[in-house]
Amino acid sequence: MESGYAFRELVPYIIDCTRELHRHSPPSSPNQWLFDMNEVLYYTYPVILTIGIIFSIINTVIAAKMASDSHECYMAAFNLSCTLMLVAACVFQLPNYVRQPVNEYTLILPYLPAVETWCWYCCTWLLITVVMERAMHAMCGKWHSSFGKIHGTLAALLIMIVCFVSTLPSYWEYKLVLVNDSPNEVNCTRGILVPRENVLQKDGSYIVEYNWYHWFEMIAGISLPYLVLPMILVPLVCVKVHIYTSMPSSNGKSKYSIGPSVKEQLREERSFNRLIFTISILYLIASGPRNVLRLMHNPPISLAISKDQLLMSTLTVLFDVLFYSFFSSLFFLYLSFGSKFRTTLYYLCCCKKTETMDYY
Repeated sequence: MESGYAFRELVPYIIDCTRELHRHSPPSSPNQWLFDMNEVLYYTYPVILTIGIIFSIINTVIAAKMASDSHECYMAAFNLSCTLMLVAACVFQLPNYVRQPVNEYTLILPYLPAVETWCWYCCTWLLITVVMERAMHAMCGKWHSSFGKIHGTLAALLIMIVCFVSTLPSYWEYKLVLVNDSPNEVNCTRGILVPRENVLQKDGSYIVEYNWYHWFEMIAGISLPYLVLPMILVPLVCVKVHIYTSMPSSNGKSKYSIGPSVKEQLREERSFNRLIFTISILYLIASGPRNVLRLMHNPPISLAISKDQLLMSTLTVLFDVLFYSFFSSLFFLYLSFGSKFRTTLYYLCCCKKTETMDYY
């Protein structure tokens, strides 16, 4: 009896529930494939989150260790935001896999989506900032004049604070309610987030303050970044990188030439540009479906794509898995394009003192 009880606890609750619903559904149901996909996705979800958290922690440590310029500080803050977002998503998804009684843990669940949204905003705008800085330097022809570490740290901190303030209303918006809309013989009680009574009017619509907040969220948080980022990527890849050093000539005037050290610097700059460009493109692709779904569900639009709850649940989890898979692949992108990242990782793994690596 003891071993049987332990076994039932190890079986993820959401997958166990999906199996029960599948067993009680009609044999000719057109949603049979959705049940199967649901089970596959819910097995994949924790694996993706776990891998993403491990690699994001490694990326954060290495990025913080090698940060010497502003854009590297932005990337360190970007990786830190990724880690916090993945941790918040993992903690929020835990009740789907382990039965949780009503306790202090369940009381924090309504606040975790707000934390995840805050970190997601930070990731988006920090990535936009580093691309914008690199693009501006490209158009000015001053690739060697990046801002310093202090400037980058303060700017990254300011971005994170602004993003946190912009998500403050969402911390008081939702509460957790337990519902069971499955057949009587199937016990599939699930928790859903519903708006609190103090943010709703008598007719069930949001009060004016939250209507304005949802418009702000839809424009500044979801739509605007995905319009700005593709535009500022153009000068990053279209403008040729030039780095020159001033050398005195015989007549006393300065002339410009390219030496071996500058050629190495030029190669590092191009490699970093390819890294940022690849990360930005993959970020847009991975987050696009998820954010289109969020945009459609935003209260100013409130568009019901389908009345099939199982289909919407499957699409939501599918887009989340695609989104979080991007963060699991960042480590390999850094290894592929970042020689400085590889060098720092080597020194950390070998417990050696990191040499000074300043390419700028």
